[in-house]
Amino acid sequence: MKTNLHTIKAGVLVLGECEKSLDEELAHLSQSKREFFKAQMGINKHFIADKQSFASDLSIKAIDELLKLTNFDKNELDLLIFASHTPDFYAPATSSLIHKELQLNSKTTCLDLTNYCTAFLQGLLTAFLHLENKEYKNIILVCASVKSKKIDPKDSFTYATLSDSASAFLLSKSNKKDETCFFMQELFSEFALEETFSSSSYKQGQSEFIKVNNDLFFSLVQEKFPKLLETFLNKNKALQYEYFFFHYANDFFRKKLLQNLKLDEKLCFSQSLEQFGNLDANNLSANLILFNQTKLKDGGGGKQILLASYGTGMHFMLASLRLKAFKSKIIKAK
Repeated sequence: MKTNLHTIKAGVLVLGECEKSLDEELAHLSQSKREFFKAQMGINKHFIADKQSFASDLSIKAIDELLKLTNFDKNELDLLIFASHTPDFYAPATSSLIHKELQLNSKTTCLDLTNYCTAFLQGLLTAFLHLENKEYKNIILVCASVKSKKIDPKDSFTYATLSDSASAFLLSKSNKKDETCFFMQELFSEFALEETFSSSSYKQGQSEFIKVNNDLFFSLVQEKFPKLLETFLNKNKALQYEYFFFHYANDFFRKKLLQNLKLDEKLCFSQSLEQFGNLDANNLSANLILFNQTKLKDGGGGKQILLASYGTGMHFMLASLRLKAFKSKIIKAK
């Protein structure tokens, strides 16, 4: 799928209020076991939302900081997209809570998407498709995850590597027909209930917590993703990629995937794991902001990049675009 390459004007990442090291979280293990675990995960610390802090709270903070950073008039906002699998409530919609708290214009509409690790890419595609319409000029895309609240307390290893966060990006219409963005998706739904155990909602699930069959997820991604990536690259042969961004939950997964893909590690940007832990739906968001802060220059021609993610429901997604410098900020919620 092809769309115009619309403008990423700014991005903000807000981390959960409580910062803890893996040594603190896994103090019950011996020093040697903790060091082995940290080496395998590539994670030193994580950020967890306070007990009374939820997806809307982190999202409101992210958008508030985004508006300050850009001096953007919120009355000019046409659409707020909230992408998450950890909403505050089933009803009302989390986007409505955000809209209310930020006192957005009544003409600013909202859209809530149920997304997992592909949240940023699915949200970006949805936003760009709206910006193709003449009625939409400015959109804020928010991706939020407070997954720690749905992790079994007995699963200390998963909890210790996971971080809560919200990202907010200001996207604006571009009418430059010579700049395009490409997307591709594939869904292996036959594995949906095997890869992720059903978590209770209106229908009784297997557990009240979110639990993933990590071995199955790992093997399916390693088997099926390289074929999808090859197809995507063959369809866009004219593009010369300068950097690749892949979704990683840990460093072991990263090393095995890059080995499988036979890609030069120097071309695969990944700094968020070590600094922030597994940000779940915001792994790509965080790395884009970090990349912007370290690799892009104001007024430059930008970099041609490829982004890829895969997650719950065995949904795979890729995108390619030319990323230019934008305003950005990373903070911890208070």
